[in-house]
Amino acid sequence: MGSSLNRDSYPKQKRQEVFQALVVLQDDGMSWKDSRYAICKRFSITSAALLDIEREGINDDWPPLHVA
Repeated sequence: MGSSLNRDSYPKQKRQEVFQALVVLQDDGMSWKDSRYAICKRFSITSAALLDIEREGINDDWPPLHVA
Protein backbone atom coordinates (compact mmCIF):
# COMPACT_ATOMS: atom_id res chain seq x y z
CA MET A 1 0.00 0.00 0.00
CA GLY A 2 2.93 2.30 -0.42
CA SER A 3 2.93 5.14 2.09
CA SER A 4 0.48 3.53 4.47
CA LEU A 5 -0.25 5.31 7.70
CA ASN A 6 -0.50 3.69 11.07
CA ARG A 7 -3.26 4.40 13.57
CA ASP A 8 -1.27 7.01 15.46
CA SER A 9 -0.72 8.98 12.25
CA TYR A 10 -4.39 9.95 12.27
CA PRO A 11 -6.07 12.40 14.61
CA LYS A 12 -9.09 11.08 16.50
CA GLN A 13 -11.56 12.71 14.09
CA LYS A 14 -9.96 10.91 11.13
CA ARG A 15 -9.94 7.59 13.01
CA GLN A 16 -13.65 8.07 13.71
CA GLU A 17 -14.24 8.71 10.00
CA VAL A 18 -12.44 5.47 9.14
CA PHE A 19 -14.45 3.57 11.74
CA GLN A 20 -17.76 4.99 10.53
CA ALA A 21 -16.96 4.11 6.92
CA LEU A 22 -16.17 0.53 7.97
CA VAL A 23 -19.42 0.16 9.93
CA VAL A 24 -21.48 1.61 7.08
CA LEU A 25 -20.02 -0.85 4.57
CA GLN A 26 -20.71 -3.77 6.90
CA ASP A 27 -24.23 -2.54 7.68
CA ASP A 28 -24.87 -2.31 3.94
CA GLY A 29 -24.07 -6.02 3.65
CA MET A 30 -20.42 -6.07 2.63
CA SER A 31 -18.52 -8.95 4.17
CA TRP A 32 -16.11 -8.40 7.02
CA LYS A 33 -13.13 -9.31 4.84
CA ASP A 34 -14.17 -7.20 1.84
CA SER A 35 -15.08 -4.18 3.97
CA ARG A 36 -11.71 -4.23 5.72
CA TYR A 37 -9.88 -4.48 2.40
CA ALA A 38 -11.94 -1.62 0.92
CA ILE A 39 -11.31 0.66 3.90
CA CYS A 40 -7.58 -0.05 3.98
CA LYS A 41 -7.37 0.79 0.31
CA ARG A 42 -9.64 3.86 0.53
CA PHE A 43 -7.77 5.44 3.46
CA SER A 44 -4.31 4.03 2.63
CA ILE A 45 -3.90 2.42 6.04
CA THR A 46 -2.53 -0.93 7.09
CA SER A 47 -4.78 -3.74 8.25
CA ALA A 48 -3.10 -3.51 11.67
CA ALA A 49 -3.98 0.20 11.90
CA LEU A 50 -7.56 -0.56 10.90
CA LEU A 51 -7.78 -3.25 13.56
CA ASP A 52 -6.58 -0.75 16.19
CA ILE A 53 -9.10 1.84 14.98
CA GLU A 54 -11.88 -0.76 14.98
CA ARG A 55 -11.08 -1.81 18.55
CA GLU A 56 -10.91 1.81 19.68
CA GLY A 57 -14.25 2.58 18.05
CA ILE A 58 -15.96 -0.41 19.62
CA ASN A 59 -14.43 0.20 23.07
CA ASP A 60 -15.32 3.90 23.01
CA ASP A 61 -18.77 3.36 21.44
CA TRP A 62 -18.11 5.68 18.52
CA PRO A 63 -20.90 6.53 16.09
CA PRO A 64 -22.65 4.91 14.41
CA LEU A 65 -22.62 2.21 17.13
CA HIS A 66 -24.58 4.21 19.67
CA VAL A 67 -27.22 5.27 17.13
CA ALA A 68 -30.42 3.24 17.41
